[in-house]
Amino acid sequence: MFHVERRPLVSLAPIAADWRALAARAIEPNAFFEPAFALAAAPVFGRNMEAFLVWTRQTPVRLVGFFPGAIEHRYGPWPRVLGGWSHPFAPLGTPLADRDLAESAIAAWLDHVARDRAMPSLAMLPKLAAEGPFVDALDRVLALRAAPQAEFGLHRRALLAPGDDRAGYLARSLGPKHRKELPRRRRRLGETGTLSNDAATAGPDILAFLESFFAIEASGWKGRAGTAAVQRDELRAFFRAAIAGLAREGKARIDLMRLDGKPIAATIALI
Repeated sequence: MFHVERRPLVSLAPIAADWRALAARAIEPNAFFEPAFALAAAPVFGRNMEAFLVWTRQTPVRLVGFFPGAIEHRYGPWPRVLGGWSHPFAPLGTPLADRDLAESAIAAWLDHVARDRAMPSLAMLPKLAAEGPFVDALDRVLALRAAPQAEFGLHRRALLAPGDDRAGYLARSLGPKHRKELPRRRRRLGETGTLSNDAATAGPDILAFLESFFAIEASGWKGRAGTAAVQRDELRAFFRAAIAGLAREGKARIDLMRLDGKPIAATIALI
């Protein structure tokens, strides 16, 4: 019913259309594994990475699973593991699985790995959400196989989840003191000059806003430490390619705050 193949991550541009279709059908979305972002990141952060691609066999053939990974050599009782893809600019490592065939796609991937004697006997998937549709499907597949599993490195991080009531999100999320402090700080900032806020979502505008983002980042501690994106050619190229690619699909936005026309703050949002 399914066919699994392994390809180098850096060679997946020819299947970008199938990959985008899978991302749109994924049981759990992951902007960092969208083709536009992942293909831009691969030459910098995924040179040794492969992708396990799960395809249906029936016509029309569909891509129903995308599981990036590579064999990692570690110290300890398991010197070789199959590790999922993770890098500093991708804080979510959830593989893509078709919402209608998620368990089947996961099972096909595991079967393929188990049959390959060159593969390690242990897989590690970093930066998975502890709760959600993908991990629920994974748990069901592992339970049917009586396969052992363990959680590691559990942590909590901030989450933007406004739900349907976006207008009331800040009121629900911030205490009374902080809600009063934000307008006060904005007024104080406005007393020093004219404040303006703009957003870019596509075309040359978003790349111009990205250059402002680079400049702001380089003006702070990252610039002094030599770690700002603009100071590394490969990082700057990665950001430009990833943001431009996502923007063409309506999946990126940059918000810019200016004081007397000078950019002073910027945020990048991936959708």
